[in-house]
Order: sequence, then C-alpha cells, then structure tokens
Amino acid sequence: MKLTASELSYGYPDRTIGRDLSFELAAGEVLCVLGPNGGGKTTLFRTLLGLLEPRGGKILIDDLPLGAWSRRELAKVIGYVPQAHVGSFSFTVREMVLMGRTAHVGLFATPAPRDRDVTDRAINDLGIAHLADRPYTQVSGGERQLTLIARALAQGSSMLIMDEPTTSLDFGNQVLVLGQIAALARAGIGVIFSTHEPDHAFRCAGRVMLLRPGGLLRIGSPEEVVNPDSLHELYGVSVDVVQLPDRRRVCVPAPG
Repeated sequence: MKLTASELSYGYPDRTIGRDLSFELAAGEVLCVLGPNGGGKTTLFRTLLGLLEPRGGKILIDDLPLGAWSRRELAKVIGYVPQAHVGSFSFTVREMVLMGRTAHVGLFATPAPRDRDVTDRAINDLGIAHLADRPYTQVSGGERQLTLIARALAQGSSMLIMDEPTTSLDFGNQVLVLGQIAALARAGIGVIFSTHEPDHAFRCAGRVMLLRPGGLLRIGSPEEVVNPDSLHELYGVSVDVVQLPDRRRVCVPAPG
C-alpha cells in the first residue's frame, strides 16, 4: 500500500495554504511533519483524508486517484487518529475501539463476532486490555491516545494519519505513543504524524517533512533536515542539535 501526493496544492475555497507538494508514504514507513502553527499541517491531513478537495495536483492510493475510493473503502485503508479528547459520553474503551469497525458493518447492522474479535486484538496489541471496561472519559491522556490508535487499527487500515498525537501528554505518555508509532511501522503500517517537537523525528521517523505557510520547506531523513539552519528557517529561533554519547540526537535552544 502506498500513498502518493503529486504537485499537491491544498487549502480552502477562498484561499490556498500550500502549493506543489510531492511525497510518498510507503508501507512500514514513518513520516514526521514539523511546522509552525498555521503552517498547514492539519489542512494537509484533511486533504489526504478526502475531507477537503485538493486545490491542485493529485493524491493516489496504490496508483488509484483518491476520488475513486468510496468513503467506506477509504476508511478501510486510511485510519485517522485525532488529538486525544475527553469526550462527552462515557463509552468504555472497548466501545470506543469497536467504533472503528463502522466501515465493515452495515448501516443498521450490529457488530458481528469477528468485529468484536478484531476490536479485542487491537486493544491487546496496544497494551490497554486492562482498560477495556473503563470509561474512556476516566483514563489518562496517553491511554486515551492509545485508545484512538486502537480504534484506527480496528478499521483494518494499512496507513495511519495522526494529528499531533502527543499534544498535551506528559513526557512518559509521549514516549509511550512514540514507541507505539515505531511498533506500527515494524508491523508494516505506514504512518504520517505531525508534532511540535523536532526531537520526535529522531525517535521514530524515517523521513521528516518541514511544512510552512506556502508549502514544503524541505523533506528528507531526520539527519538531513532537522538541523539548526532548517529549524531557524522554519520557526525563527536559534536551536542546536546535540549528539549524545550513544549517538542519539536532541534539539536544545541555542545559548542566548
């Protein structure tokens, strides 16, 4: 399974936010999207999901135009993981994950045993089986995020689009979610996710896209594009990229 954007322009009927963006996302690959607020990350994701019409260019899934996929079939291919939210209704974690089977269940049908088996497997794979009967509103932010990832997996998706999955999470839960993204890639799922933390690219991404108003700044491996010059151009601040003794890299503010 492969997602391809070719000379893509994206935005809204009254304005274009980004132009001439080209990239591919293959099975088992993690693409991290970095960019300032207003840089177009969420708008790009909504366009890739078919929720916004492209302003130009094309989007292909396995060489088939995005518009040729029905909403039901597209939901089986691409899963969407929004930022975790508390929600208003006290569905259990299991019920939240079961909602991912909507694309496989008829309009007025009830979930079949297979749907419940897929749900339980997704819950187990994400390590949240002990939370299955807990209200979604009463688990931690990191656990809610893992629940939303499990819901996307229950769709049977080959690719996941994740909009700032670590936002508002504490450090421990950020590590948990980033580790799960890496595990999903090892299982052959393609993942594109956005974040405000350049360090996250070093933890789990094979490639990084730097996105700013107007479109693409740069795309490449974390080592190629997450550097002081690129980060200064992207965010307007001075940053050092430091290599630790174990060869891991981290980003720190440059001395005043």
